[in-house]
Amino acid sequence: MRKKVVILLFCLMLPVSLMFPVSLKAAENQKVTAVIPCEDSDLTIDAEVICSTDRVCAGEASLIPFDARDSVTLLYGQEENWRECPEPDDGMWTYDLAGTGGQNQIFGSVLRADEETGTEDGAGISFEISPLNESYESLLDMARPDAPEAILELLEIDGKAREIQSAGNEVYYAVTGELEGVPVAWKSEAYAKGTMCYRDERLTYLNYTGRYQIEDRAEATLLSMDEILEHVQSYAAAGAVHPAPSGDAVTEIELQYYLDREEGSVTFRPVWVFKTEELIEGMVSPTGGSAELFYVDAQSGELVEYMGV
Repeated sequence: MRKKVVILLFCLMLPVSLMFPVSLKAAENQKVTAVIPCEDSDLTIDAEVICSTDRVCAGEASLIPFDARDSVTLLYGQEENWRECPEPDDGMWTYDLAGTGGQNQIFGSVLRADEETGTEDGAGISFEISPLNESYESLLDMARPDAPEAILELLEIDGKAREIQSAGNEVYYAVTGELEGVPVAWKSEAYAKGTMCYRDERLTYLNYTGRYQIEDRAEATLLSMDEILEHVQSYAAAGAVHPAPSGDAVTEIELQYYLDREEGSVTFRPVWVFKTEELIEGMVSPTGGSAELFYVDAQSGELVEYMGV
């Protein structure tokens, strides 16, 4: 006998029948509860709906380039102490600490054109202090001891840094880019993400790809959450969606922007990101915080990504 899908949807501020996005800020007060049968077990949803904007859009985005020399100066100061080395074939600029004979270096990345689309996809910034030798502490003294958020602001990176793990005196962060305050989906085709590491409260490593800004937009018409869950039910019935291997329920449903590469340009569209506490028991989420299980297009209901096993 076919199991009956139980979907309970209530909102503290809006009636159930009211469709997004009349007032998306109110979605933050919404709780979604559902039990959806899958092949082997039920997908349980007991989730808070998170949306960081009043008006959701779709459209085109453009890349904002980094300047490696300016970034070195901003991060480590005293430009006269650094010597720019010749550019190697891999498109990386190398900066040596003057007087050390290349023993201490900072690597700064440059724009790279994507061969298939011709866009500057993958353009980003990458800095690492290398190698670890007796001069390392003197180089660390030059680094800014700011909090990760201050580093992102300094480099004009729109996004948030979340701690993912710590080991001894090192703390690692995941950096998630944003478009006008809306997080960019981690698994987007075009990247807007990175990692950073602090050692003894000083920045020692930063790798970030993809600062984007909105160029052209139109207000998006979103499906209601009832309709989104109906699509999730159909994907579950078809075997395309399963519960997290950890067995955890979906506890967050967050609206994010997914970046697509299309005919030499980058476009963005809204997706609902379904998250669990852990994807696999004991595994640290690469984004920090809750683990992503799958994405559903907020306009069409299309299954965009599934991260389960």
